[in-house]
Amino acid sequence: MTTREFHVRKNVDADQWDAQVGSLGGSIHHSSAFARYIVAADGHAVPRFICLNDDTGNLVGAALGFQVRSGRKLLAPLTGRFWLAAVPLVSSEVGDGLTGFVRELEAYARRTGNTELDIHSSASFSGRQELDMLGFGLTDRFEFELDLTPSEDDLFKSMEQKRRKNVRKAARSGVVRSEERRVGKEGRSRWSAYHENKILRDNHRLLY
Repeated sequence: MTTREFHVRKNVDADQWDAQVGSLGGSIHHSSAFARYIVAADGHAVPRFICLNDDTGNLVGAALGFQVRSGRKLLAPLTGRFWLAAVPLVSSEVGDGLTGFVRELEAYARRTGNTELDIHSSASFSGRQELDMLGFGLTDRFEFELDLTPSEDDLFKSMEQKRRKNVRKAARSGVVRSEERRVGKEGRSRWSAYHENKILRDNHRLLY
């Protein structure tokens, strides 16, 4: 039976971590930039960088988690919550796949005194079946639905006038559309810059 090692780190080399999660198909919600954003926005959140390595040391799984506890000394032991913004990444080489990885996450959460484990699905396109099988309470998150079969011009015409006006205004201001899902230096830099401005607008104090 192939052995594997489960590691949880408090700090990582940002570029190396982002390259690793990128190789597993990770999104910005697995990145070091997202970890910094959460820490800056929530002073109680402590990031945890989780790696799953095979018996040769190769990375076969990764997850970004956050430890949260009450700031009150008496409540801290009773309010441990460990949460992930996105479903963990697992290589197809792992026999029990996501199921085995989540079981190890559950064991870690219990060992560290947590009473709750939350796994969100930001930019995640799989994992529902495995989490359901493991007994997680699933909550459907329906934000909006848009039929993409019409042409781009027809979709634009179907938008509210105010939205069309804002899109044209943004274009005149030099805003350029692009699609970025994979983690990378450029994407991480843009994410950091965007959320730095957002945090300042929301009156949060940057901690990095």
